[in-house]
Amino acid sequence: MNEDILDSPIEGIYELQQLTAKDRYYNMILEYFVSTIVIMFPLSILTNGPLELLEVPSNHPIRSYIEFTSVVGFIVLLFNKDCIMGQSIVKRWRGQQVIDIKTKEPASPMRCFVRNWTFLVWFLDLIFTTADPHRRLGDRIAGTMVVKVPTLKEQNIGLIASLKTDWSQIKKNSLWFHLLKSFLITSLVGILFYLIAAT
Repeated sequence: MNEDILDSPIEGIYELQQLTAKDRYYNMILEYFVSTIVIMFPLSILTNGPLELLEVPSNHPIRSYIEFTSVVGFIVLLFNKDCIMGQSIVKRWRGQQVIDIKTKEPASPMRCFVRNWTFLVWFLDLIFTTADPHRRLGDRIAGTMVVKVPTLKEQNIGLIASLKTDWSQIKKNSLWFHLLKSFLITSLVGILFYLIAAT
């Protein structure tokens, strides 16, 4: 871990503090658990609800397309859980943030998206987190790190207010374009894996 980074101020508000591997283990497990629940139920209702309502047969091609789109959508939203100012719901609550290791600014949505793909090899993430709690494997690939920041309680602000504040500071058009790119990338990866499995 670069000690200069840990001693440097971020946006002049707070100093970076050392995270422990235990902090990160707990946060990673809780984060994916909460994110999965928050994303899965609404997405399931939006996709399966109309199919059941219209009584689409299980072997109908349209059902396969919609189910594929639903899975891709779920992965896109899960891997973009940190895309608003480098903080997911759990990171806001627990006081952690993903930043760009060079600029020390909140990581861009694309960097957050890239770093979360290593969820597919989570055991490697655990090994890297043990060695350096600030930088798991995904962070090393994306050029990011996780830092300790004030929790919602310490800021005396609620989750909704925190999200609204950060939402007002980001470029909406760039975010929607990023989500579209994420969807296309994930779809191509999914199709590639399908073709490999089918051969």
